[in-house]
Amino acid sequence: MKVIRNEALPQRNNSLEFEGADFGDVGVSFFWVDAAPGRGPSLHTHEHPTLRGDRSRQVNIHANPRFVTQWLEDEDYG
Repeated sequence: MKVIRNEALPQRNNSLEFEGADFGDVGVSFFWVDAAPGRGPSLHTHEHPTLRGDRSRQVNIHANPRFVTQWLEDEDYG
């Protein structure tokens, strides 16, 4: 089993992102969010199914080696 440290993952606002395509073409991607209450992503949709957590701490799993997100607003993560 390979261990990936948080420092190796790109950080985008309130999240750490793992894209499987960048780590041996793994067929899953996820991002780990630790956001203040009332903060989170802008309105968006996906082509693939997702599992997501609730509250301010989330692990969002995408069954895809890359994030494929259609942002419906001009904003990025809030």
